[in-house]
Amino acid sequence: MSRNLAQQDCYFCRSMNIVLEEEPRPITKDDCGAYLDEFQGMLVAKAHCYRCDAKYLAWIDGSARAMYPGHPRPPSPGYPHGDLSFRSTFNDEPGPTDYPKYMVTMEPKLEPWPKCARCAGPVGWQGVDGQFVCADYRCNHVERR
Repeated sequence: MSRNLAQQDCYFCRSMNIVLEEEPRPITKDDCGAYLDEFQGMLVAKAHCYRCDAKYLAWIDGSARAMYPGHPRPPSPGYPHGDLSFRSTFNDEPGPTDYPKYMVTMEPKLEPWPKCARCAGPVGWQGVDGQFVCADYRCNHVERR
């Protein structure tokens, strides 16, 4: 178990849209419990996933941490935070109140497999520059689509 998730997207649905619920502020004992000595000085904010509503504590800036200054890494472009932990547990294992409100399902979309224009066999792979190559080595037809 570690304190952080080592990721910037949602643990449950992989959404990149993590919303801060407050302005960044110094971490408190209510946020991290017995680990305050180690994380003292780090800026954090309560956050949630826009898509599924999972609850997080966003790690904003660790440059002023008492121990291990500079961790977490600086935020990537488009992210307001460098790392996440679950809000109620301050680690990488969610507590009952951290779980999402919604289950996000991604149904597979079935489409016919592309066929070769010459022999009607399946296209084996997409080559460079949008070229499709027939999977049948006897045909070996290459075409652009």
